[in-house]
Amino acid sequence: MSDLLKKILYAGIGAAAVTKEKAEEIVEELVKKGEITKDESKKALADVLKSVEKRKGDVEIFVKEEISKGLKKLDIPTREEFDELKKKVEARTKKK
Repeated sequence: MSDLLKKILYAGIGAAAVTKEKAEEIVEELVKKGEITKDESKKALADVLKSVEKRKGDVEIFVKEEISKGLKKLDIPTREEFDELKKKVEARTKKK
């Protein structure tokens, strides 16, 4: 995985962690005020965390797709294409 991709993903994960912490604070405050029960708070947090995990996966897919598009526009070979070419070169080198 490229450094840029890692940085983008880690930024997304960091944002997800902040979202989780903020959600926990909000839910805790609602419980203190008596606006929701402890059981309701657990469900609310579970829902938020599930949503965050889904978004994290969506971001990862999006970033990979965008990087792939960028590489194609720049006509940069993928790892698979590079490995395939390397095998062909090695095979031809062995024949000589």
